[in-house]
Amino acid sequence: MRNIITLTVTIILLVCTVFSWYFLLPLYLKSLGASDKAISVLYFLFNLAFYIGQIPGGILTDKIGRKPIVVGTTLLYALAGYGMAFSSSWLSVSIFYMVSLLSSSIQMPAILALVFESQEKKGTSFGMTSFSFNLGTAIGPFIGAMLLGKVGIKGLFLIYSITALLMGIARWIFLKETLKGKPELDSLKDLKIDKTRLMTIIGGTLFFMCLSLTLNGPYISLFQKENLGLSETEINIIFSKAGIISAIGVLIFGKIADRIDPAKSWAVSSLLHPLLLLGWALLKGYLPLLFISILLAEICYVVYPIFVSTIFSESSRGRGLGVFGFITGSIGSLSPLLVNALSRITGFFTPFLLALGFGVGAFGVIIKVGGEKHGR
Repeated sequence: MRNIITLTVTIILLVCTVFSWYFLLPLYLKSLGASDKAISVLYFLFNLAFYIGQIPGGILTDKIGRKPIVVGTTLLYALAGYGMAFSSSWLSVSIFYMVSLLSSSIQMPAILALVFESQEKKGTSFGMTSFSFNLGTAIGPFIGAMLLGKVGIKGLFLIYSITALLMGIARWIFLKETLKGKPELDSLKDLKIDKTRLMTIIGGTLFFMCLSLTLNGPYISLFQKENLGLSETEINIIFSKAGIISAIGVLIFGKIADRIDPAKSWAVSSLLHPLLLLGWALLKGYLPLLFISILLAEICYVVYPIFVSTIFSESSRGRGLGVFGFITGSIGSLSPLLVNALSRITGFFTPFLLALGFGVGAFGVIIKVGGEKHGR
């Protein structure tokens, strides 16, 4: 439980500082001269950077342990935030942001393995860490809205840098390693892609293609700014409210996650998330639909790691999660490029229509692989 508490506290503080500026980043890049097409390409690269390091991250996680990877990459966040704070062009800000995302990519398999291995109640573990993430996303935009006029977005970047340095030290002191021994990594036998793993990767790819157009993309923020006429402060406050709802929701859901089928939960949430988001856009910003949609996406982050972790052994779990994250996330990162190609046909609704299509596909594949894994 020590690891879960440490991660819960440090995630809250880190995510608070990230989300004080995260939803404003596409608007800031635009103010520095980036075009709409450049922003779409940048978010393809951002999403790619968030996933591309997961294979080497998984290998390192299984080779040297979960804790060293988590601590080292957290310290890299501090460097990235410092660089963003003192950059004056959209290109240099984007480069340092990608350093932060690449660090997250390398860290992801270690975090997931650490959470899965730290206690028996997996749903509770992932529910608590998801709660901390969502609480951070709730408090962060509110803090950003309050501080933006005083310190500017560069000041928010600097606060993120200092916090990351402190959290890296805290994780080094308090985290406990969960990898038992150092397994041999010469063989890829444990990573053989059987039918269950292949179908899981396909379903996960469609899921992340959806997310690249919703929570992990710029389009919700841009839609609120350009179609609904909301200010940066109003946008941050809306995401703050959504974060509070999601934090409470995933904490409650985590308590029951061990009693339900994680594949079914993942499949249904993958479908309803983009469907409700499209409804929000068509109804000109009807907030209850946006809040429920975001909650469903966050529920996916509770259940999909549980399901994916069960299809790999402890000795190959880091590599397995890394391979899954790299393939699904890298392909999923292509989604923003499709928006550029199709935006003339459907305009501002293009990202949400595409996301729904990917959500339908993810539902079909994940519900099938879940049923086959349990012999149904």
